Order: sequence, then C-alpha cells, then structure tokens
Amino acid sequence: ILVMVLLGVVFAIGLGCLVGLLRVILAGPARKADAALARLGTGRLLLTGVLPLVGIGLIGAAAEATHVDALAVAWGIVLFLPAVLLMLVGALAAIPHLGGSLLKAREDRSLLARSVVGTVALGLALGATAPLPALAVVVGMLVGGWFLGAGRGVVCRPAAVPNEQA
Repeated sequence: ILVMVLLGVVFAIGLGCLVGLLRVILAGPARKADAALARLGTGRLLLTGVLPLVGIGLIGAAAEATHVDALAVAWGIVLFLPAVLLMLVGALAAIPHLGGSLLKAREDRSLLARSVVGTVALGLALGATAPLPALAVVVGMLVGGWFLGAGRGVVCRPAAVPNEQA
C-alpha cells in the first residue's frame, strides 16, 4: 500500500509539472481561464459546470441505452469531447488556483509550486473518497464541474449582471 501511495504522489507531482508546462505553452487560454475564475463566483462557476456535466452524463447514458452505435459516437463527438477539452482548459487555471490558495500566496509562489501543490492536494482528496463511492461521485462531479465551468468561461462570456442599487 505504501508503494501505491508513493506512486500516486509521484504521479500527482508529474501532473502538476504537466499543468505548469501546459500553462506556459497555452498561455492565452490559461489567462482567459484565470479571468473566468476571477470573474465568476463559486456558485455560478459550479452551476455552469456541474449542471452541464450531469446533463452530458445523462444524455450519454440514454445514448448507450439505445444500443445504436451511431448515436453513441455522435454523443462522444458533439458533447463529450468538447466537455473534456473545456475541462482541461479549466484545469489549467483551477489547479494552480487551488495550490495558491493552499499555500496562502497566489502570486508569490512559482507557477510550478502552485501547480504541484494543487495536483497533490486534488489527488489526495479524490483518493481519500475512494472507500466511499457515493462521496467519490459527488466530489468528482464538483471538481469536474469546477473545471468545466472555468473552461466554459474561456469560450463564453457571461451576461452582464445589472447593478442592483436601491
């Protein structure tokens, strides 16, 4: 078990390095994802991520239940693939943001330090839910929705919210 834990930590550190590398290579989308995280509140970010993620899952289950291969392929191309790509772009901002929040210094720490700490924390948190499948599903949906909401913020600008002055 200790070997599995060590392999998981090494994998998480490697994933953090990958996030740092992708943020450098894909600097434009990473900046837009950062702006989406700053612009959208947590509730709105989760709402615009979790609900579409649930919908995509339900549509995928319905497509699979029909046993029509063409429908499943269409679901994969039209809904699943874009959602995965948006989640990857959202993760470029969310993982370093998580690491910076845990380090209590978002800009003072290097991108690599924030990315590694974010992926290690995310991996350990998701791993801790493994013995409780229902909790793992809920946490996975929240994290996936967070990533999807941040990624969606890169390609979609939210509607302007009117000022509420009384």
